[in-house]
Amino acid sequence: MTNQISTNSSTSERPRALLYLRCGSGHQADRDRAIVAQQHACTQRAEELGSVVVGEFMDFASGLNSERPGMTAMLARLRSLHEARQHQRIYVITADHGRIGRSVQAYSHVSYEIERAGGWLNIASVALAEYEALTRRTAWTNADELPPESS
Repeated sequence: MTNQISTNSSTSERPRALLYLRCGSGHQADRDRAIVAQQHACTQRAEELGSVVVGEFMDFASGLNSERPGMTAMLARLRSLHEARQHQRIYVITADHGRIGRSVQAYSHVSYEIERAGGWLNIASVALAEYEALTRRTAWTNADELPPESS
């Protein structure tokens, strides 16, 4: 099931999305193909989320290091958007978990920084229904309530 956007929903009311693309390959043709595939997956997810893409950030670097120029720029833009639109959800969309980090340490650090900056990390290769279920479960846990009974 995908989220549908009503045609009368103004752009200013829709959530924002920042796309993060990363490729560690040194070969230009491989890099180009990888980036185009990631752009496609991330743009499709942004559409499913009903969000407006307001930035795209890219790194050609190892995912073992969490300090990357594109990531740093993306986090700065995320903080700026969050300050301006605190009430509005801002997604950081990437194609797969490996784009965020190739080690547990790098992944944990980057995902923490995204959350701290006000963003909602969304991995395009993970089914949207899984995110929706996780969001509902988190809401139940935070409210100290039991989830509603399944029908």
